[in-house]
Amino acid sequence: MVTWTEFKARLAQSVEWFKGFDRPFSELLNEAIAKNQIERMEYDPLLIEATLKDVSSLLDRALTYRRDAQDLEISAARAAADYAKFTELLPTHREAEILAHGLDRLKAEKAAAIKAATAFKEATSGSGLEKGFTEVESGKVSAAEKQISIAERQIVLSKTKWDIASRFEEEAQARHTASGSSHNYKDRMDRLLRFLAEDLQEAFFKAAALFDGVDSVYGRRFVLPELSSDTAIDDMVSVVRAGARWLEQESLKFSSFDAVIPLCQPIYMIGGERKPLVEFKTLRDAIANGSWLEFELTPAFTGLTSIRLRGVGISFGNELWGQLDPGRLPEMSAYRLTADLVAPRQTIADREVRRPTIHFGNVSVYSGSSSLAWNSGNGCYNASPVGKWRIRLSSNAVHSLRDEKLSADYVEDLKVHISAVGIVSANT
Repeated sequence: MVTWTEFKARLAQSVEWFKGFDRPFSELLNEAIAKNQIERMEYDPLLIEATLKDVSSLLDRALTYRRDAQDLEISAARAAADYAKFTELLPTHREAEILAHGLDRLKAEKAAAIKAATAFKEATSGSGLEKGFTEVESGKVSAAEKQISIAERQIVLSKTKWDIASRFEEEAQARHTASGSSHNYKDRMDRLLRFLAEDLQEAFFKAAALFDGVDSVYGRRFVLPELSSDTAIDDMVSVVRAGARWLEQESLKFSSFDAVIPLCQPIYMIGGERKPLVEFKTLRDAIANGSWLEFELTPAFTGLTSIRLRGVGISFGNELWGQLDPGRLPEMSAYRLTADLVAPRQTIADREVRRPTIHFGNVSVYSGSSSLAWNSGNGCYNASPVGKWRIRLSSNAVHSLRDEKLSADYVEDLKVHISAVGIVSANT
């Protein structure tokens, strides 16, 4: 039995445009990857859920492209096989149809009838039958001539039929090499391979970042296959599916929580004493100078491990809030500040991942409810809150009646609102 590879190789020898389709698909894909290199972007490893979704979508497209390419290969092989069969059978069909008309047989019958008629005409038996037999044989000659004429016409028509069929086949074959033609299987295959190569590279780069993030957050390492592998697509699909299943189970170990962390209240045990995360004077100086203020939130997470942010917000405290006359409460609640916040730097796979600065334009006074200034985007999502944070408050405040300069005396404290997930320590 002829294998698919052998069958394609045989077609490539007889059909010029089919050359290239006889090569293994993995070889064609590796060549396409080498020709269509894409730039490797720096993807954020901590955006695990979003990156997993992107990788899954890219691999879905890759599987679709591969299926379309393999279907195209089958269609091309069918078209090439039909043409090869046509060209190989054409002489046989031509000769068989010519022979079927029996022109040589008819000519032989005519010659025999002429010979017999002549013989009967020259015979002198005296019985009078010679004349009758002569007429019979002469009739056979006439009939044979008519049959020969018909057969010769049929042969001409048969040749014309196969000439037309050959012309249409050659015109059809020309479409297989015409630029832009939907019959140009090579162009279509090249396009599919280019799209597949680009998406597969992007999926590989994003999956590498994804699994760096998984290793950093969860401590589990998944190994990606080599892109040059003959089974790269299937292997990558398998490892991503395995990673997704593992992540689904691992996430069940994490608890979600919200917290409001005051920076200047002395409620944290630091060095055996209750201290604030930021000294009040340091906060005042930073506001007065419009400078960056550094702080750490680590002491606020006692009893929690593997903490990852889901969102962060900012509000400010003011000791006058509870002392205001009821008539002045709307005035106080109308104050809005702007602030820039930078989450701690994240080190993943021996490289530093910088998160974009978060800009808040609606920082309000703390009232015991959720912060109006809230962000759950790339600036903080899934980042570890452990490390140095940086914040800078604008010296301008927005008031309901007028713009005015923010007084350092006005802000008594900063509150960091967080939403996060983490593992509660068994010893807590």
